[in-house]
Amino acid sequence: MTNPSRTSEREARPGIILVADDDPGIGGALQLLFELNGLVAEVVHTQLDAIERVKRGDVRIVIHDMNFSRGETSGDEGLALFRDVRREAPEVAVILMTSWPAPDTRASVLHEGAAAYLTKPWDDEVLVAMVRGLIDGHSEGPTVIPFEEEP
Repeated sequence: MTNPSRTSEREARPGIILVADDDPGIGGALQLLFELNGLVAEVVHTQLDAIERVKRGDVRIVIHDMNFSRGETSGDEGLALFRDVRREAPEVAVILMTSWPAPDTRASVLHEGAAAYLTKPWDDEVLVAMVRGLIDGHSEGPTVIPFEEEP
């Protein structure tokens, strides 16, 4: 049975959107986008900082890059972070973003419970609507934004 006071507390405090991206420009742009839309966002730039922030609580959604090291394009770092977040806080929704989309990784993370797998550049309106849907509990499973595969 759901505790009514916990439900109303959750509704009153929608939680923090945590953005994890090694590029300060991306992190700042996403933070500004969410704040302009009345949402609370924080930015970290490493996988370790992301996990530490999730462990402290009040994070509702994590949006993170798939690559954190210079020159890295495999997505392995983002996959590890995704799995760490799911292990530490399975109730936290995770949206993954990448400039280097990989169909196998996309299928894997969506199967493992990611809320979405998006390519950069993102569509502001779509992303804000997706985040609001996750906060309001209206998301109906994973979201896949199609991308063009390289020939």
